[in-house]
Amino acid sequence: MKTIVIVGGGYAGIGTARALEKQQLKDVRVILIDKKTHFYHCVAGLRGAIEDWDNQIFIPYDKLFTSPNNKVIQASVARFDEDHVYLQDPHSQFGTQIAYDFLVLATGTRYPAPARVNKTTLKEGQAELQAIRRQLSQANHVLIVGGGPVGVEMAGEIVDHYSDKKVTLVHSQPQLGSASYMPLKVSDRLQSLLKESKVQLSLDDSVTLPPVDQLTSVFKPTSPLPPTKKNVNLEDVDLVVLAFGNRPEATVVKASYPELIQSNHCVKVLPTLQVDHPLLSSRVFVIGDVADLQETKLAFRTAAHASIAAGNIARLIASPNATLKDYKKSPDLMLVTYGKSKGVAQLPFGMVGGNWMAKTLKAKTLFVERYWKELNQK
Repeated sequence: MKTIVIVGGGYAGIGTARALEKQQLKDVRVILIDKKTHFYHCVAGLRGAIEDWDNQIFIPYDKLFTSPNNKVIQASVARFDEDHVYLQDPHSQFGTQIAYDFLVLATGTRYPAPARVNKTTLKEGQAELQAIRRQLSQANHVLIVGGGPVGVEMAGEIVDHYSDKKVTLVHSQPQLGSASYMPLKVSDRLQSLLKESKVQLSLDDSVTLPPVDQLTSVFKPTSPLPPTKKNVNLEDVDLVVLAFGNRPEATVVKASYPELIQSNHCVKVLPTLQVDHPLLSSRVFVIGDVADLQETKLAFRTAAHASIAAGNIARLIASPNATLKDYKKSPDLMLVTYGKSKGVAQLPFGMVGGNWMAKTLKAKTLFVERYWKELNQK
């Protein structure tokens, strides 16, 4: 029996697991490894920091696979080589290593909470969100540092739920997001939403914070904050939310084959999504945010990654010399929500949608029901 190991249980990992099962491969088992007991639906994580969505955004892995041959195990991967994955701690069934015929690395991106919760158990993850909710409910003036989609959506969730809180958003770029991925007209539409809800926005600006290693992603300042570079007064800020600092999670690759890590911290891949390494490319695939692909890092892209990786693995199982399919980037699409009923949709061919589209496609439900179905829970 051949073994396919997937490292990472985020959107790319669960998508690959489902895509491989749909291939109905004979004499093959799939093992998905993740350090967490539950999938964290981070698309809804920001709302979970405002409202109690604890029982909706943490989804059990236990029904992900329909075949008894396949399995999700809770473990942390330390490193891998040409034919084994090595675990940080012994697992009751597999010990400290798992032999693989094919390996899919889908380790994702590190985000500050609540966009991502890295606690390993349901109880710990829910406790982290509950603590953030308490802090936000008690705050009078919230400073959000970082004006990418996460920072804007966080501001929208706060002002949509609380009418009495002052919110300031400081961003280092001259526009919201970055010109590398967000058209100026999208930024302008988002700025209008911020202005309408009286969020104080300061672009091309910066703040002086305590040393980062002493911070959590949501914290109360122990003393008044100094003004920003543009002299925005922050002395009455009583809660800071960090919405920057995301980085591809390539720790396992760095511990195994550091030469694969590119300057952007992603992993070098071939057009077939195989890792670009002479000893590994026939067996190891890299997908999702951690893959060095010239595209925006968004959850919707992982479905196409998973389909290509699963299909190419099936072709290699059938014939080691098979011709593989290349991954082709789909048109850019991004939905930035602003509370439950507003937002901006970046559409292909330079088109932009507004509140109705953002609400209908994403803001109202944040795809919660869809991902419960993806993990075979409903």
